[in-house]
Amino acid sequence: MRGKSLATGLHCPQAKELLEALTDAVRELVLLQAEQFDSLMTGDLDMRFDVLIHLANERKHEAKYRYLHHLDIHGCSKLVPEALKSGAGETGIHGTAARESNASLSLAVS
Repeated sequence: MRGKSLATGLHCPQAKELLEALTDAVRELVLLQAEQFDSLMTGDLDMRFDVLIHLANERKHEAKYRYLHHLDIHGCSKLVPEALKSGAGETGIHGTAARESNASLSLAVS
C-alpha cells in the first residue's frame, strides 16, 4: 500500500521510486512492530515476530542504502536545499554522503 509520495520535485524518477521502496520497507517494519506490540499486550509471547522484524529491518537498510547510493552517484540530491542537508556534529559509519542525505530521509526513516 503506497501513500502520498514524499518526493515532490526534488528527485529524478528513479530516486522517487527508490524513496517509495524505502517508505514501503519502513511501513512494513512499523506494521510488524505494531503487530508484535499488540500480541504482547494480549499475553501472546510468540517469538516469530523477532525473525520477521529482523528480516524487515534488513530490507529497510538495503532500500535506504540503495536510495542513498543513487543520490550520491546520480547527483539528484544536489537539488535538495543546503539548509536541509546540514548534518553538523553527526557522524556515522557510512560517511559523508549518508550524513548529508540523512536530512532528506528523516521523514521516511525512523
